[in-house]
Amino acid sequence: MFTHVIDWRENRDLQRSMFAADVIDIEMLMDSAMIQTNFEAARKFGVKFILSGSNTATEGMQMPRGWNHSKYDARNVRAIQRRFGTRPIKTHPLYSFWRFGMDRVICGRQWVSFLDYYDYNKERAVEILKGIGYHPYPYKHYESVFTRFYQACILPEKFGVDKRKLHLSTLVISGQMERSEALSTLEDDPYPDPVQKVDDRQFVLKKLGLSEAEFEQYLRRPPVPHSTYTSEIPRARKVGQLLRGARRLFTFEGRSR
Repeated sequence: MFTHVIDWRENRDLQRSMFAADVIDIEMLMDSAMIQTNFEAARKFGVKFILSGSNTATEGMQMPRGWNHSKYDARNVRAIQRRFGTRPIKTHPLYSFWRFGMDRVICGRQWVSFLDYYDYNKERAVEILKGIGYHPYPYKHYESVFTRFYQACILPEKFGVDKRKLHLSTLVISGQMERSEALSTLEDDPYPDPVQKVDDRQFVLKKLGLSEAEFEQYLRRPPVPHSTYTSEIPRARKVGQLLRGARRLFTFEGRSR
């Protein structure tokens, strides 16, 4: 068992900063923390392979541009926190492009989507899990109160994004859902239970220390691109271009010989 405890006051301050920045990918905080903690454990115990439940069959489509941000952009998070936060980042793990380069390229650690080695079918998997007491939730990632509120309220109301389009499209392409069923599902409210939406809203605002007025102001403010704040992405792209150029050069020289 490997456990990393994040100071709640620090985490709340970081989340409030992401709200204040008006950027779309609020959840990159926890995604980055999850990735960094997994690789940290792999480094500690000398593990080369990290098994992931992600899979191509149900989530293999590329996210449309502007719907999220790189989970490796630690510099972006730090820039936002410096501008809007009140606490230093001490306990919250963040994963960077440079750490990715060390883990993947230098040390050879791999993130393995092992379900891709099977004929993975979501409905079959759900039926198996029901046999051990699992209760399915309406849409992808609705197991988390914050993620449910983020995807079903914040994304559509502030950013005009309905991630169900991507999730359902992936199922259609993989042959696990009919297109007509997906279109019918999209006509439903992202929050199947309006009472739950009210409860989730109260829960999230209380946790983050936001008033109803502050949250309404947040929803009305225009979105701000992550690129407005300092980012690792421009440098990472340049390094990637250099590496690809070097790889082509060495490949060409090898063939010439």
